[in-house]
Amino acid sequence: MTEPPRGRHPAHRDRPHPRGWRVDPAPDGRGTPPPQKHASPWRSLVWFVVFLLTLLTVNTYLASRIQQPEERVRIPYSPVFLDEVEAGNVKSISSQQATVQGDFREPVTYPSSTEPTHLFVTEVPAFADTEELSDLLREKGVAVNAKPPDEGRR
Repeated sequence: MTEPPRGRHPAHRDRPHPRGWRVDPAPDGRGTPPPQKHASPWRSLVWFVVFLLTLLTVNTYLASRIQQPEERVRIPYSPVFLDEVEAGNVKSISSQQATVQGDFREPVTYPSSTEPTHLFVTEVPAFADTEELSDLLREKGVAVNAKPPDEGRR
């Protein structure tokens, strides 16, 4: 067996130094390059999971904000709703059973302590004359939509 050249350890003979120059370690180990630290695959996985959870949280928050219907002011059927129809201020309505919701042409403040709004909801009483209401809505040019009222998220 041939002996390696003097001053070089056989295990380090062909391994270049990271900076391009070679260091022959001393017999006691001084001059040996520090061991290479490899990133743990678990660390990468943890950051990936944290990133996915952050995206999921942001997505859930944004989806909940988008799907909420706009706030509607509850008004009495009589006199407020009927007076607004008579005045031609009701632009459109949609109804499901006795619940009627719609849009005003000009904002209305009801009750007086709230901000003006274009959106309203009311309940038609069981004793109300629906034929008379239909005629009044038609006469005032109110669009009657064939969609159910906003129910928000289900």
